[in-house]
Amino acid sequence: MRTFDKTMTPRFRARLLERALRLGETLEHETDAVRDAPREVDDFKDVAVHDAQAGVDEAQAAHAAVELEEIRAALLRIEAGSYGLCVDCGDAIDLRRLEALPAAACCASCQGTHEHATTRHA
Repeated sequence: MRTFDKTMTPRFRARLLERALRLGETLEHETDAVRDAPREVDDFKDVAVHDAQAGVDEAQAAHAAVELEEIRAALLRIEAGSYGLCVDCGDAIDLRRLEALPAAACCASCQGTHEHATTRHA
């Protein structure tokens, strides 16, 4: 298994910062959309379309906010020198996982445990 090493820090930091910028733009766009939404509607069809779009926009904004917090945490781990190590067990996170999910805080095994526990309690 290949793992993160300190020489990769600039590349991962840049990827995380770029993604944070995009998420910030998404949140700004969603905030603008809510502010600029029409206040009056002509008929029930317009109300339904507006409500459906508002629900999608709200879900996108919520997802972006969560991902942005994950990125901030990953950037803090980079600064602390613990990036690439699982926050639960301390083992190295597979580089393939970090390439796919640069903000990943857990190794695949611990993430699976979290997801199983969440599914079981839902």
